[in-house]
Amino acid sequence: IVRFPVGGGDVVTFCDGIPECHMTANKTGTLLMFSGVWEGGKRRPIVCTIDGENVRVLPFEGFAHNTFYIGEDELQGTLLPPGHGVVRWHVDDEEPEIICAGPYFWHSGFSDDGAWIVTDTNWPDDGLMLVHVESGRYAPLVVPSSRGHASGAGQNTHPHPSFDRTGSRVVYTSNETGLSQVYVATVPDELRHELETGEITNRLRSRA
Repeated sequence: IVRFPVGGGDVVTFCDGIPECHMTANKTGTLLMFSGVWEGGKRRPIVCTIDGENVRVLPFEGFAHNTFYIGEDELQGTLLPPGHGVVRWHVDDEEPEIICAGPYFWHSGFSDDGAWIVTDTNWPDDGLMLVHVESGRYAPLVVPSSRGHASGAGQNTHPHPSFDRTGSRVVYTSNETGLSQVYVATVPDELRHELETGEITNRLRSRA
Protein backbone atom coordinates (compact mmCIF):
# COMPACT_ATOMS: atom_id res chain seq x y z
CA ILE A 1 0.00 0.00 0.00
CA VAL A 2 1.29 3.46 -0.91
CA ARG A 3 0.06 6.47 1.09
CA PHE A 4 0.90 10.07 0.28
CA PRO A 5 -0.51 13.51 1.15
CA VAL A 6 -2.29 15.16 -1.78
CA GLY A 7 -0.54 18.49 -1.19
CA GLY A 8 2.92 16.93 -1.25
CA GLY A 9 5.05 15.36 1.44
CA ASP A 10 6.51 12.01 2.45
CA VAL A 11 5.38 8.82 0.69
CA VAL A 12 4.80 5.83 2.97
CA THR A 13 4.54 2.17 1.93
CA PHE A 14 3.38 -0.78 4.02
CA CYS A 15 1.76 -4.26 3.80
CA ASP A 16 4.21 -5.24 1.05
CA GLY A 17 3.07 -8.25 -0.96
CA ILE A 18 -0.32 -8.64 0.72
CA PRO A 19 -2.84 -6.43 -1.16
CA GLU A 20 -4.28 -7.65 -4.43
CA CYS A 21 -7.06 -5.23 -5.35
CA HIS A 22 -10.02 -3.04 -4.32
CA MET A 23 -8.56 -0.62 -1.80
CA THR A 24 -11.09 1.42 0.19
CA ALA A 25 -10.95 3.70 3.24
CA ASN A 26 -13.59 4.55 5.82
CA LYS A 27 -15.01 8.07 5.93
CA THR A 28 -12.94 9.12 8.92
CA GLY A 29 -9.71 8.04 7.25
CA THR A 30 -8.71 5.72 10.10
CA LEU A 31 -9.12 2.27 8.53
CA LEU A 32 -8.26 0.69 5.19
CA MET A 33 -9.69 -2.44 3.61
CA PHE A 34 -8.51 -4.37 0.58
CA SER A 35 -8.63 -7.83 -0.94
CA GLY A 36 -5.49 -9.85 -0.53
CA VAL A 37 -3.91 -13.23 0.02
CA TRP A 38 -2.87 -13.88 3.60
CA GLU A 39 -0.12 -16.42 4.28
CA GLY A 40 -0.79 -18.43 1.13
CA GLY A 41 -4.53 -18.80 1.71
CA LYS A 42 -7.49 -17.71 -0.37
CA ARG A 43 -8.21 -14.11 -1.26
CA ARG A 44 -10.12 -12.43 1.57
CA PRO A 45 -10.99 -8.95 2.84
CA ILE A 46 -8.14 -7.57 4.97
CA VAL A 47 -8.36 -4.57 7.31
CA CYS A 48 -5.61 -2.36 8.77
CA THR A 49 -5.21 1.13 10.19
CA ILE A 50 -4.32 4.09 7.99
CA ASP A 51 -0.70 3.59 9.14
CA GLY A 52 -0.65 -0.11 8.24
CA GLU A 53 -0.90 -1.31 11.84
CA ASN A 54 -3.16 -4.08 13.24
CA VAL A 55 -3.43 -5.93 9.93
CA ARG A 56 -6.08 -8.65 10.22
CA VAL A 57 -8.06 -10.92 7.93
CA LEU A 58 -11.85 -10.90 8.17
CA PRO A 59 -13.08 -14.35 9.30
CA PHE A 60 -15.18 -15.12 6.23
CA GLU A 61 -14.65 -15.29 2.47
CA GLY A 62 -16.60 -15.41 -0.77
CA PHE A 63 -16.89 -11.69 -1.51
CA ALA A 64 -17.05 -10.23 -4.99
CA HIS A 65 -16.47 -6.61 -3.93
CA ASN A 66 -16.86 -4.66 -0.71
CA THR A 67 -16.41 -1.15 0.66
CA PHE A 68 -16.73 0.65 3.95
CA TYR A 69 -20.32 1.57 4.77
CA ILE A 70 -21.75 4.08 7.26
CA GLY A 71 -19.83 4.57 10.51
CA GLU A 72 -16.14 3.92 11.10
CA ASP A 73 -16.12 0.14 11.10
CA GLU A 74 -19.16 -1.03 9.14
CA LEU A 75 -18.87 -2.45 5.64
CA GLN A 76 -21.10 -3.49 2.76
CA GLY A 77 -20.53 -5.65 -0.27
CA THR A 78 -21.63 -8.44 -2.56
CA LEU A 79 -21.13 -12.20 -2.44
CA LEU A 80 -19.54 -14.39 -5.05
CA PRO A 81 -21.69 -17.21 -6.48
CA PRO A 82 -23.26 -19.27 -5.03
CA GLY A 83 -23.85 -16.50 -2.45
CA HIS A 84 -25.80 -14.13 -4.73
CA GLY A 85 -26.48 -11.47 -2.11
CA VAL A 86 -25.85 -7.97 -0.80
CA VAL A 87 -24.48 -7.97 2.76
CA ARG A 88 -23.24 -5.67 5.52
CA TRP A 89 -21.15 -6.30 8.63
CA HIS A 90 -18.79 -4.77 11.19
CA VAL A 91 -15.09 -5.51 11.07
CA ASP A 92 -15.34 -7.65 14.23
CA ASP A 93 -18.37 -9.71 13.11
CA GLU A 94 -18.03 -13.44 12.54
CA GLU A 95 -20.69 -13.53 9.80
CA PRO A 96 -22.16 -10.87 7.50
CA GLU A 97 -25.81 -9.80 7.64
CA ILE A 98 -27.76 -10.57 4.47
CA ILE A 99 -29.60 -7.50 3.16
CA CYS A 100 -31.09 -9.23 0.12
CA ALA A 101 -30.53 -12.21 -2.16
CA GLY A 102 -31.26 -12.61 -5.85
CA PRO A 103 -29.09 -12.25 -8.95
CA TYR A 104 -25.30 -12.09 -8.86
CA PHE A 105 -24.88 -8.59 -7.47
CA TRP A 106 -21.42 -7.38 -8.45
CA HIS A 107 -20.17 -3.84 -7.61
CA SER A 108 -22.13 -1.84 -5.04
CA GLY A 109 -22.28 1.72 -3.73
CA PHE A 110 -24.46 3.31 -1.06
CA SER A 111 -26.21 6.57 -0.26
CA ASP A 112 -24.70 8.82 2.42
CA ASP A 113 -27.45 7.91 4.92
CA GLY A 114 -27.00 4.19 4.24
CA ALA A 115 -30.68 3.74 3.36
CA TRP A 116 -30.03 2.72 -0.25
CA ILE A 117 -27.53 0.56 -2.11
CA VAL A 118 -27.06 0.46 -5.87
CA THR A 119 -25.35 -2.48 -7.49
CA ASP A 120 -24.67 -3.76 -10.98
CA THR A 121 -25.20 -7.42 -11.87
CA ASN A 122 -23.31 -10.07 -13.77
CA TRP A 123 -23.76 -13.57 -15.25
CA PRO A 124 -26.29 -12.56 -16.53
CA ASP A 125 -26.23 -8.77 -16.72
CA ASP A 126 -29.67 -7.69 -15.44
CA GLY A 127 -28.72 -4.03 -15.13
CA LEU A 128 -28.30 -1.77 -12.11
CA MET A 129 -30.42 -2.67 -9.08
CA LEU A 130 -31.67 -0.21 -6.48
CA VAL A 131 -31.82 -1.85 -3.04
CA HIS A 132 -33.82 -0.55 -0.06
CA VAL A 133 -31.62 -1.63 2.85
CA GLU A 134 -34.26 -1.72 5.59
CA SER A 135 -36.70 -3.97 3.73
CA GLY A 136 -34.30 -5.81 1.42
CA ARG A 137 -36.52 -5.06 -1.56
CA TYR A 138 -34.81 -4.25 -4.85
CA ALA A 139 -35.77 -3.41 -8.44
CA PRO A 140 -34.02 -2.49 -11.70
CA LEU A 141 -33.00 1.15 -11.92
CA VAL A 142 -31.44 1.16 -15.39
CA VAL A 143 -30.11 -1.42 -17.83
CA PRO A 144 -26.92 0.01 -19.38
CA SER A 145 -26.29 -0.99 -22.98
CA SER A 146 -22.70 -1.94 -22.26
CA ARG A 147 -20.78 -4.33 -24.45
CA GLY A 148 -18.47 -6.86 -22.88
CA HIS A 149 -18.50 -5.89 -19.19
CA ALA A 150 -20.41 -8.97 -18.07
CA SER A 151 -18.42 -11.47 -20.11
CA GLY A 152 -15.03 -9.87 -19.56
CA ALA A 153 -14.63 -9.29 -23.30
CA GLY A 154 -13.96 -6.12 -25.27
CA GLN A 155 -13.10 -3.11 -23.14
CA ASN A 156 -14.10 -4.87 -19.95
CA THR A 157 -16.22 -1.87 -18.87
CA HIS A 158 -17.63 -2.28 -15.37
CA PRO A 159 -20.56 -0.01 -14.40
CA HIS A 160 -19.28 0.47 -10.80
CA PRO A 161 -22.38 2.48 -9.80
CA SER A 162 -22.34 5.04 -6.99
CA PHE A 163 -24.67 7.71 -5.56
CA ASP A 164 -24.26 11.46 -5.48
CA ARG A 165 -24.30 13.19 -2.08
CA THR A 166 -28.08 13.65 -2.13
CA GLY A 167 -28.84 10.04 -3.06
CA SER A 168 -31.02 11.23 -5.95
CA ARG A 169 -28.70 10.29 -8.81
CA VAL A 170 -26.46 7.36 -9.68
CA VAL A 171 -23.31 7.57 -11.77
CA TYR A 172 -21.98 4.55 -13.69
CA THR A 173 -19.90 3.70 -16.75
CA SER A 174 -20.91 2.15 -20.05
CA ASN A 175 -19.22 1.54 -23.39
CA GLU A 176 -22.43 1.45 -25.44
CA THR A 177 -20.96 4.04 -27.86
CA GLY A 178 -17.81 1.97 -28.32
CA LEU A 179 -15.89 4.02 -25.74
CA SER A 180 -16.10 3.81 -21.96
CA GLN A 181 -18.00 6.90 -20.79
CA VAL A 182 -19.68 8.20 -17.62
CA TYR A 183 -23.48 8.23 -17.38
CA VAL A 184 -25.90 9.61 -14.80
CA ALA A 185 -29.30 8.11 -13.94
CA THR A 186 -31.90 9.90 -11.81
CA VAL A 187 -33.58 7.76 -9.14
CA PRO A 188 -37.37 8.14 -9.65
CA ASP A 189 -39.40 9.05 -6.56
CA GLU A 190 -41.98 6.47 -7.64
CA LEU A 191 -39.40 3.70 -7.52
CA ARG A 192 -38.28 4.76 -4.04
CA HIS A 193 -41.90 4.67 -2.87
CA GLU A 194 -42.45 1.20 -4.32
CA LEU A 195 -39.40 -0.22 -2.57
CA GLU A 196 -40.05 1.53 0.76
CA THR A 197 -43.71 0.48 0.95
CA GLY A 198 -43.88 -2.70 -1.13
CA GLU A 199 -46.68 -1.19 -3.21
CA ILE A 200 -45.69 -2.53 -6.61
CA THR A 201 -47.16 -0.66 -9.59
CA ASN A 202 -48.42 -2.07 -12.86
CA ARG A 203 -45.21 -0.86 -14.47
CA LEU A 204 -43.11 -3.21 -12.37
CA ARG A 205 -45.62 -6.05 -12.57
CA SER A 206 -45.53 -5.96 -16.36
CA ARG A 207 -41.74 -5.82 -16.29
CA ALA A 208 -41.63 -8.96 -14.14
